[in-house]
Amino acid sequence: MNCKQLNENKLSDILLIFGYHPIRQNKNELWYLNPFSKETKASFKIDNNKNLWYLHSEGVGGNVVDFLVRYLKYSIPEVLKWAEDRNFSFSFQKQNCIEETSYSIKEVRKLYSYPLKNYLNNRGITDSTWKCKSSSKSGQ
Repeated sequence: MNCKQLNENKLSDILLIFGYHPIRQNKNELWYLNPFSKETKASFKIDNNKNLWYLHSEGVGGNVVDFLVRYLKYSIPEVLKWAEDRNFSFSFQKQNCIEETSYSIKEVRKLYSYPLKNYLNNRGITDSTWKCKSSSKSGQ
């Protein structure tokens, strides 16, 4: 793994691994409490479009590698080794549909919840990714 590959991972997913959840969010930004020290007001911002972070309380920021170097207190080679040892990649591959299940879908309805739609959109999940492209036994 190299820095470019590691920087392609979503910073918000990495923060989730460490147990950090956004305090507030909008279409382009996620705000967190400072992951480097204790604070009561969110000053750590992720720009979703650029996949960059900025810590307003300290005036510093950077990319995924910069975050991991600071958070783990490792050098860049150590961060890359750490990520490689954990097969640290969020580049999802297309999954096959599960043909046999122990559950059944009783109803399919259009999604109306704006907060849920916004959350899914921020995570890069669109309505086209919800549908499985291969045929199923039910013929739907």
